[in-house]
Amino acid sequence: AEYMGISTTNCHLIVPPLMKHLLNLAALCSLLLVASATDECSGFSSCQSCLDNKFCGWCSPSPVVYADGTLGHRCADQRDGKWDCFHLYQTSTCVAGYVCNPETAQCELTVPGEGDRLEDCQAGCHKAADVYKCNSDSMTCELVPSGTPGATSLDICSQQCHANYACNKESYGCEPVEYGKGIPLSECETQCQVHNNTPIALVGNWRGLQISNGNLAGEWDFFFGEQTLTVVDPNNGKTTAMLSSFVDELEALVVAGAQTGGRYRMKYSLGGDGPETRHMTLAVGVRDSRSPKDFEEAMMTEGQAVFVLAACKDGVACKFDSIVSSLRPTLSSLKAPAPLQVGNSTDRCNVHTDCSSCLAASLCGWCSAPVVYDDGSKGFQCAGFDEAGQANPPYKCFGLYKRTDCADYACDTTTMQCKLVPEGTGTSREACENSCKQGPVAKVYRCDQSTTQCEEVPAGTPGASSLDICQLTCSEIKPHNTTPADMQGEWRGLAVQLGYTKGEYVFVATEDSVEMRTLSGAVVFVAQASTGSPGADVVFQVTQGPYAGKSLYGLFQLTSGPETLIATLALKANAAPSSFDAAMQEGLVFVLLKCLEGKPCNFHKASNINTQISYI
Repeated sequence: AEYMGISTTNCHLIVPPLMKHLLNLAALCSLLLVASATDECSGFSSCQSCLDNKFCGWCSPSPVVYADGTLGHRCADQRDGKWDCFHLYQTSTCVAGYVCNPETAQCELTVPGEGDRLEDCQAGCHKAADVYKCNSDSMTCELVPSGTPGATSLDICSQQCHANYACNKESYGCEPVEYGKGIPLSECETQCQVHNNTPIALVGNWRGLQISNGNLAGEWDFFFGEQTLTVVDPNNGKTTAMLSSFVDELEALVVAGAQTGGRYRMKYSLGGDGPETRHMTLAVGVRDSRSPKDFEEAMMTEGQAVFVLAACKDGVACKFDSIVSSLRPTLSSLKAPAPLQVGNSTDRCNVHTDCSSCLAASLCGWCSAPVVYDDGSKGFQCAGFDEAGQANPPYKCFGLYKRTDCADYACDTTTMQCKLVPEGTGTSREACENSCKQGPVAKVYRCDQSTTQCEEVPAGTPGASSLDICQLTCSEIKPHNTTPADMQGEWRGLAVQLGYTKGEYVFVATEDSVEMRTLSGAVVFVAQASTGSPGADVVFQVTQGPYAGKSLYGLFQLTSGPETLIATLALKANAAPSSFDAAMQEGLVFVLLKCLEGKPCNFHKASNINTQISYI
């Protein structure tokens, strides 16, 4: 490979004369190697040679699988693109797994670094069923050898092996697309229509912030009716429009307000829901023009705008209502936390207590059961490598080690069907369906931190594992005098608890301190932060503001949208809230936004609240 005339294959340089005067040769060589290296582990073909190198872990018996479904290698680099190890993942010593003896249909122990977990081996140790793959030329299912990429059962192949179509948003018609993409023609024709109403998922009251460059600071309110949209800006200016929808786009014809007569096309994305609120990212195009090509274009293009909005989920305490009082909830009987201590494990990934925040952190992965550290440290589900390329301390994941996403499944032993369970608490759909068969159901346990005892719980319970793993990891939580890593940074947000005060809040968290202020600068609290108190993700010891001298215990949950991280922070006096829903009624709850790294989002460019707007 070459870069500006420089060969990077073995860092043998062919440097133009001018560059010799500008760059130190050794420094340039080092820079090129670092910039081009995203994977330094895949070349190792044995477990031991793999584990002898920094940032490397061994997946047995199969390669890791990347987020786009492509296969990687058995020796995987923790710095590489997101991947999952669906089998036995090792970082220190090579563990002997099990292989199927096809003659006896029994699983037998094999050499270290090879084989699978016993339960996975047993689930697949039988004569392989016939598999089929779609011939994209003839659109027929053909019998293929077991293990052929893309092969499935005949039933599944028959359901999928047909021509697919996609909606052309310019011609409003369905067009054929490459096999494996698109949807059946009947579904395409149903979707590829202009509807004179609002998509049902959008109907309701949404509150949010504008995040595009040069954004107008303050709270925005969007009221989606069945055929109308009303927007209230931070200056209390109101705009009303008639609304129509087309696939994942909206069109608003303004009938009242500053932009009366204007048409605006919008693109939206739902997802990244929190415990109390649903979330939507909405990009608004230039007046009387096309919709934004994508969110990043809208973030940077003059006249376009991007909003992140929140709406209350069904069945929770959250309630957004324009007539909700603005009384601040009273926090009383506040009590300081127990003295803080430092834990034993030095794995920096341990601070992430949920799958989403874990996978958002560099060099971290999520194990479906707490990992087992070689030095005997308390196991956590989020474990990874340090910046020097070491698993410090080394660990083994005897569950499912994930680095792509947090969609999990667990067997419902009543119906013997696989169902979705909370992120990070189950396994892949394939692994679940292989094991979810009628027969003895293994008991699972979860650690009771108040007694440090393992208690039997129903299958699918968050944090549940086998008794052996639970007993290895069930010990007193050791607090740390620090702010959780995924909480650190600059955030903008809204209060959402019952009786919330309308308006934007600014939250800044450093390594060991936090502060929350209103947009006008009024202090809500300034505090020292710590982690590790039982039942709480974080504790704030308040030093300034209305709660000075008090301590607030918090729950913190992180997810993400196309342009921002989205966090829910719940605070309560005396002890951690029993749930986010409970905190809505007896504490403070905030939905917070932070710019994703590598995105054009920049909260430092917020316009003054009195800025005139030129769009909805």
